[in-house]
Parts: sequence; C-alpha cells; structure tokens
Amino acid sequence: MEHPETSTLAGVWNDSDSSTGGIVCHDYYNVASTVVLSALMGLVCVVTITGNTLVVVAFAVDRKLRSFGNYFIINLAISDLIVGLLISVYAPYLLRGCWQLTRPGCLAFLLLDYVVPLASAWNMALISLDRYWSVARPIEYRLKMNTKVAVLSMAVPWLAGTIWYLPSVLLWETLSGQQAVPDGKCFVDFYDNVGYLIACSCIEFVLPFVTVASINVLIYLNIRRRSRGLMTASSRSAAATSSSTGADDSQTTAKAKKLLSRDKKSARSLAILIVVFLFTWAPYEICAFVHPVCNFCIPNFTLEVVFWLLWLNSTINPMLYPFLQQRFRVTFIRLLGCSCGSPAELRIAGGVVLFECNA
Repeated sequence: MEHPETSTLAGVWNDSDSSTGGIVCHDYYNVASTVVLSALMGLVCVVTITGNTLVVVAFAVDRKLRSFGNYFIINLAISDLIVGLLISVYAPYLLRGCWQLTRPGCLAFLLLDYVVPLASAWNMALISLDRYWSVARPIEYRLKMNTKVAVLSMAVPWLAGTIWYLPSVLLWETLSGQQAVPDGKCFVDFYDNVGYLIACSCIEFVLPFVTVASINVLIYLNIRRRSRGLMTASSRSAAATSSSTGADDSQTTAKAKKLLSRDKKSARSLAILIVVFLFTWAPYEICAFVHPVCNFCIPNFTLEVVFWLLWLNSTINPMLYPFLQQRFRVTFIRLLGCSCGSPAELRIAGGVVLFECNA
C-alpha cells in the first residue's frame, strides 16, 4: 500500500526545531475539523475492530460455522481486524502532524500496512477458488479438503505478502544507502520508485482481480451448464413418472436441484462480497498504478479519499456476513444478546468450547 508523502500521508507534515534538534508537530486541521475527523475515524476504528472481532468469536464458538469455506472468511476477518488496529495508529499521525512512535514502530506499521492488503486481496482469490472447487468437483472437494489443507492455504497469502514486502520495507534504505524518510515522518523509502510501485500494484490488485474474475466466470458457466442439464433431466423424469425408473430419476433430480440451489446461493454471496471488494479497492489501486506513471500528478486529497475508501472495506465486510449467511446472523444475535445482559453458559464437548445464551 503506497504511503509516500505524495500519497496517503500528504496531509501530515512537520518541522525540525534547529535549536533542539527535535520534531515540532503542527495540527494540520483547525479545531472543528479535528473534532469531526477524530469522531469519524474513531467510529470507523471501533466498528471495524468490533465487527471483525465478533466474526472471529462467532467462528470460534459455533461449530456449524466451521465449514472449510468459512476458514477463508475468518482469514479475511483477521486481516480486516488488523486494519482496524492500523487505523487507530494512523489517525493520530494524520491529525497530529508527525510520527511519534519511533522509527522501528513506523517500520512495523508500514510492514503490516503493506502485507495486510496483499493478503486480503489474495484471500479473496482463495475464497473464489474454494467455492469453484466445491461447485465443480464436489466429490473431490469432500475427499481432499480438510482442516490442515484449509489452514495451510490460509497461510499462503500472508507468507507471500511477507516475502514480497519485508525486504523492501525494512532494507530499502540500507541497500540504497540513502535516507529518504526525514525524522517525524513515516512512509516507505521506495515511494518514488516507479517500477517497484507498478509491480506492487500488479501483485496486490491486478493479478488477484484477474484470478477472481476468471474463477467466478468458471463458477457461473458451471452453474449454467448444470441448470440446463437439470431442465433436461426434469423433462425426462416428468415423461417417465409412471415407472420405477422414473421415480428414481425424480429423486436424483430433486437432490441435484437442492445442490444446485445451494451452489447458486453460495455464488451470489461470493459475488456480493467481491463487488464490494472491487468498489472499495479499485479507486485506490488505480490511483496507485497511475500516480507514479504520471509523475505523481494525482491531488493529495484524492489519494487520501480513495485510501480511506479502501480501508472502509474492512468495516463493511463484517456487516455483510450475517446477510450472506444465515448461520452468521443467528450466531451474531446470540452473541450480542449475551453481551447485552442475557445469561450465558460455557460447556465443553469433545474438547471444544461451546457458547450458549440462555433464553
């Protein structure tokens, strides 16, 4: 995620005090603007952290939510939760005018700020791939998919993001021999390296987008083919209802219709999640790609707006899950009911902690 002075941190600045050698912070906004922005950013931060924590807790306490497909939803929720924590660190920097959490703290912030979006983008691709595998090859999916495979798959985006960004975030200054970041600032040293920024945009957005789009086209084609096959089978079954073979065919067709209906619902849920992802991510990633190409011509205000739109995706996602999956909705209601004062019980069955709200 691009963090040069010409990008998301354009609104913050500082001066060096020549007499003390220290950093003098200046409030970038007036008092009224600071109050309004603090309230808005605080609200986004609290909703993001609370919502995604609720998703993780729901997955932990409700065994029925622990389908293999939902493992990748939880992986996305974890990355969104980290985004909420990053907002709590970034907001004071934006309002205060300078970075005061030391250079190592800045590097840790930047590493997470770059790795988390890349992991989120590729996790969307994993969610799509998981849905396609379960739709196109259901028998193979049931035989080969297990907790170990799911957890290892969850780790792949995080590992890839760390391998890609860890050397550049931590070692760019050492390898280049130049200090590009002044005291009191927090942005990456490669902020003006056009080639690397374009490569980051491709790896973080273009390739995941192409992957997600391709997989979802395959899901759509598979569902359409099965729908046509069911229409043909239904016609044959209706013509042979009087025979025992016709009755068997009718039962098979009914079962196939049920599976197709489930897959259609799953595909619609995935499509909604992806559309929201693209709507919130595309403006920033397009700007991040175009900005270095046009010699950093995009206004700072525009970059700040699209940057916050990208982060809002992490706020929106936990609101979508209960609408897309009934089980999430039921578990959220139970958890919120207990947190609001209803008595709760914890019991252990088979080594698994179960959470129950009493009526």
